[in-house]
Amino acid sequence: YRPRLIILDTASIGSDPAAVCRRVTRTDPCRGASILVLAGGEEREKEELIRAGAHAVLAKPFSVRQLKAVLPALGFSTGSYGRAGK
Repeated sequence: YRPRLIILDTASIGSDPAAVCRRVTRTDPCRGASILVLAGGEEREKEELIRAGAHAVLAKPFSVRQLKAVLPALGFSTGSYGRAGK
């Protein structure tokens, strides 16, 4: 199994989210997956996570609208998720 999207929440990662991000990008099954990190609102942290391999960082708290806005940049449609027959 090779995931297409990995979502990392810095609150559940611990002391060094950038190190976790770097480790994930080097893990064979995860190579090529888009990485979305949910983080605090500090610009410095966001820049560090991007350098570590994250493709996008959403500052918490975030809205569904913000999440839907970032998904197309990661190669995902924001169409009709969860609707039967779609």
